[in-house]
Formats: sequence, structure tokens, C-alpha cells
Amino acid sequence: MNIVSWNVEPRRHPTDPSGYYEFLEPGEMAPLLKPVPGWRFHGVREDGTLFNFPRGRTSTDPATCEKSRALFMFSPPAPAPEHDLDCSCGVRVVKDLGTLVSYMRHLATNNRFEDPFLPHGPTALSVVSVTGTGYAAAMPEHRVRGGKDPRDCIRVEQVHLGSTMYLAQAWADGTPAPDGLEDRVREQYPDLTIHRVPTIYQIPGVPFIRLPELGGEVWHSSGRYGRYGGAGALLRREDKFLLIRRRDNGCWSVPGGANASRDVDPWETARAEAREEAHIHSTSEPYGSTVWHGEDGWTFRTYAADTTDTGPRRTPRNGEVIDAGWFTETDMHDLDLMPEFEEVLPELLALFEEN
Repeated sequence: MNIVSWNVEPRRHPTDPSGYYEFLEPGEMAPLLKPVPGWRFHGVREDGTLFNFPRGRTSTDPATCEKSRALFMFSPPAPAPEHDLDCSCGVRVVKDLGTLVSYMRHLATNNRFEDPFLPHGPTALSVVSVTGTGYAAAMPEHRVRGGKDPRDCIRVEQVHLGSTMYLAQAWADGTPAPDGLEDRVREQYPDLTIHRVPTIYQIPGVPFIRLPELGGEVWHSSGRYGRYGGAGALLRREDKFLLIRRRDNGCWSVPGGANASRDVDPWETARAEAREEAHIHSTSEPYGSTVWHGEDGWTFRTYAADTTDTGPRRTPRNGEVIDAGWFTETDMHDLDLMPEFEEVLPELLALFEEN
């Protein structure tokens, strides 16, 4: 992990609190002499409460969790525990709505931001005015997952709700917010002035371009992972086949994962997952594929291909995989296979016999 040498003794402070956005250089941290106004996006729960504001409170606790001090604001780094969605964690505050909307478009395209079917996740998205207090930091790019924070963005130690909320009527994929959500938000935060907007990308006063091209690394309405389905590969080396054992259900299956976008080549997804989950870097061209059709239109394509790579020499250190190994056809039938994989396995083996 990279260690940042923070400059915590600034030469001066800006007269206008909004000046901290330009005042802090990447890698600098300073105590805020006055609250800094800005904007944030927040997920909204079914009961009307906002993530990061536990059960209707209008201020977060000062950032105290180790993940904040390890990754976002403080030095030296320390091991980070599991992140709590109600922790403020040195949250980003952005100076203006235009910058925030552009940043949200980036997140929606490149990671898991627009995820209406996330288990225990938000039921709607909102943009709220806030003020930041305590310490503030401008993050160096190499310390920010995904590349960099947006321009005119700082991370603050504590956040307080302002007076304005833009509450989206729907997610970018058209999934509507729950009925009555605005009333429940108003019950939790009676001082907020709530404006309903079609989506969080359509804020009054911010030029609207178009809805973002949504990334695929989110949950599908069927309850399966992957907005655009997924792909994997059954790989053969000599007379044995590579399988991984999944952490979430303990079953054996092929390396695989979600398609990153609507237009991605599923074979590229399968190859990338084989590299990530099983350290397979070279394969033949696929001999063919099968498609498993799930509920609500979700699909998973599995390819058949050969490899000369030996794959994992030890149990992979991967959050989704707990074991991996090479198995003969007879061995595979004795394993606890994922039902979806077991269903298409005869077709995959037939593809190998033809080649």
C-alpha cells in the first residue's frame, strides 16, 4: 500500500470556505476553520433514511473507522475491517452540482453505482446539499480506487445535511423509486426541501446530455449478479478440466463473472475471469459455447476451450473463490456442482469430443 506524507500545516487558509476545494493540493490535509458547503449523492432506504446518516440523523459521526484512516484520509495506513454502510469514512464532498453529475455518470459507467437490485441496498438515489467539518483532505490519484476523485472535490471528516435534496423518481435503467418514498424522507428529515427529478442526472440548472451507459457489475432483477448476464469457460488441459469452488455457495463451477457492459464480447469476459480466478493466461480459441437461460432474461454463456497453462498452484486468494483444481470427467460427476453448470455440462463435453 502506498503511504502518503500528508501536509497538515497549511501555509494559510482561504477566506471563503468554498476556497478549500482549490486550496488543497493532492496529498494535503488541513483542519477546516469554517464549515465547507458542497454536494453529495446518497442512497435512500425504503424507510426514507439516507445511507451514512444513521436512522434519520442529520450529521454523521466523525470519521473514526479504520478504513477511513487506512485508505482515505489519515496516515499511517492500517488494516481495514469490513466497511459499514452507515460509516462516514472520510466522505467526498463536491463543490458544485455540475461536477457531481459528471462524476456520477462516470461511476454509473465504470462500477457498481447504479445498482437498484443490490441486496440490502438503497431503493432510490438522491443528491443533497451538505457542509463538511473537521479535517479535509485532497486525495492523490494513486490512493483513489478507480483513478481519481473529481475536480473540486475534497474528503471531509464529518458531514452535515443541508437544506436541499433532489430525489430521483427512477434509476437510470427505468426502475422506479418506491411509492410514498418522498413522504417517508420528509418524516425523517423535516427540514429538507425535496425536489423530485426524473433521475439524478437531470438536476435543474445542470445541462442534461443523456443517461449514462450503465456498467454490468451490478445485480440483475432476477437476483443474479450481472446486469448483462455473465460468461465463463470450461478449460481442458490434457484429459482434465479446471473448476473453481465458489465462496458464496460452496459449489464447483467454471471460472466466470459478469459482463462489464452491454456490448462486451462474452468470450473476453470468460478469458478475464479465468485469469483473475484461476491464473489461466492462454487458451485456444473456443470450440463453441452453451447458454443457460435463467429467470427474467438473465443468461450465462459457457465456452469450451483448451489451455496449456497449469493454473493455480495453491488455493486462489480471491474473495469469490475458495478452491480450484483439475478434474477428470468422472471426477466432476462426483463433485457438488452448481446446478446451472451441471445442466449444461453434457453439451460442453460434447463440444470437446467434436474437437
